[in-house]
Amino acid sequence: MLCCAAASALFETPLRHVAQSQWPSSALWRPARQLFGRYRPPKAVYDWLVDPSSLTARLRARFGAGFSVAVQQLSRAWPTLNETRLLGLSGRQSLYQRCVSLRAFGEPVVQARTLIPVRTLRGRARQLTRLGSRPLGQAVFSSPDMRRGPLQTALVHTNTPIFPNLDEPCWGRRSVFYLGGRPLLVYEVFLPRLFERLS
Repeated sequence: MLCCAAASALFETPLRHVAQSQWPSSALWRPARQLFGRYRPPKAVYDWLVDPSSLTARLRARFGAGFSVAVQQLSRAWPTLNETRLLGLSGRQSLYQRCVSLRAFGEPVVQARTLIPVRTLRGRARQLTRLGSRPLGQAVFSSPDMRRGPLQTALVHTNTPIFPNLDEPCWGRRSVFYLGGRPLLVYEVFLPRLFERLS
């Protein structure tokens, strides 16, 4: 894990000094509109999966001061071919990666992973490497030139290296955000503890 002060220097590190992270996806990502029949999760989960508004704002509204963000990893990572296509990259290139857990009263309820291409980290977007424990959603949704792409959903299994610490399969979603037309990819996996707290 890298400290926040070192995050902005990630792309100055020669490639030979950075391990090439492999992220094979064992999840089948589908457009949210295809969540029906045997692919449809329970209603309580479904409502969170297809909500296009800020997850940060929704969790804060529910848990108030009990909401917090714990940074798990800041690193340089390599996208899969599928992620490269989603981000519209012309060839495989290393990205800035941020992995966090969103918590309710200290207990993880959502695991999140963000991939940001170098070209996105310009102007005001540079702050995304210096967030510390502040939520990414707050910065992204407050941007006047933000646009969100379509939501994709999947049942993420425990053997998925993208989220290696899952104790059981969990429903997740991902989408590409655009800041001034420049992309970043955000994954969010909803842990069972969230719905236990909401019940």
